[in-house]
Amino acid sequence: MLDPTRSIFRRRFFYNDCTHVRGLALKDLRRLLPYLDQSLSHIVLVDNNPMSFLPQPTNGVPLPSFVDDANDTALPLVLDVLMTLRSVHDVRVCLDQVLHLEKALSAAAATLYREVDGKLQLGRSDGPSSCSSSGSSSPITPP
Repeated sequence: MLDPTRSIFRRRFFYNDCTHVRGLALKDLRRLLPYLDQSLSHIVLVDNNPMSFLPQPTNGVPLPSFVDDANDTALPLVLDVLMTLRSVHDVRVCLDQVLHLEKALSAAAATLYREVDGKLQLGRSDGPSSCSSSGSSSPITPP
């Protein structure tokens, strides 16, 4: 079990916490805000399914599926990204500059908008326009 003492992650969310649209389990981070003491500018969603990011693609960090491989290196790479993001003012700006998920997922999002009549909105950055940090100068590279 990852973090059994909850010293790293304060809370875990499960399938029932997702927004279900057309058979997709979307992870709409806005639904979690009542349980968290942070804004979307400081929340990162790490997932192996890029469709999970549709509601807020600029908060997403994709990683490959884990298949019980002792040589898997994805988690250490994601950890490096997360450690870098700890000191930035708005994770969405940094992730969008590096990963461009909002652009990559825009066609899928447009289809869902029509389906749910605009109830889901792409999470747009309302923070700084650059990937600025409060102390770290580590570059972020895609995992």
